[in-house]
Amino acid sequence: MKRQITAVLWIGLLISDFRSVAAPLDFTKAINYSAPTNFYRSRFDESRSDPGDSPFSMNGREFFHYMDKNDRYGLVIFQFGLIGAYVGEGKVVKFSPVTPASMKTEMENEYLGKFPNSMQLVEGEISELTSVSLTVARQPGSIRPYFLHFCWIQVETNAVLKISAFSCNAESFKAVTNSLQSLQIDKPKLLEIFHSISVSEKP
Repeated sequence: MKRQITAVLWIGLLISDFRSVAAPLDFTKAINYSAPTNFYRSRFDESRSDPGDSPFSMNGREFFHYMDKNDRYGLVIFQFGLIGAYVGEGKVVKFSPVTPASMKTEMENEYLGKFPNSMQLVEGEISELTSVSLTVARQPGSIRPYFLHFCWIQVETNAVLKISAFSCNAESFKAVTNSLQSLQIDKPKLLEIFHSISVSEKP
């Protein structure tokens, strides 16, 4: 029961676009990332897509957005999302246990069939948190970008930090994937930030 209550709190906090929050959220207090020198921080405020009948199919807004000054397709995007959560019969919220194996399965299902080469998912740890990552490449042609990397980091229960990196330049892409080793996540500080949101939104 405690796990479900925690997950419900993350649903509201992570998937919310935070428009009701008075000041922009500063995740740099909890998430430290050093992008490659050819990438620069940019503002990006694209609204979430319509999730249809299941709000748990959504990802949260992108809160870190880095662009490659030498490659128009070079991007690194950070956002929060949910996995292992869905709306069941009678509109009842259901939560599945999230393990490294289930994270791999969910990531595989999300990207299955989207890329021509076979997918190899890798389990690991980032800042002592469980992670699953996927790296794929396309043959140079009309479909860009050519190199793509996806990484999900389990923050709490069914909540994950999703990182997506793209590039058409092999060296730049290598620098990006290597730069993710610099990522440091202060989980207590991150929980504190979201707790402050829930408190500020109370009537």
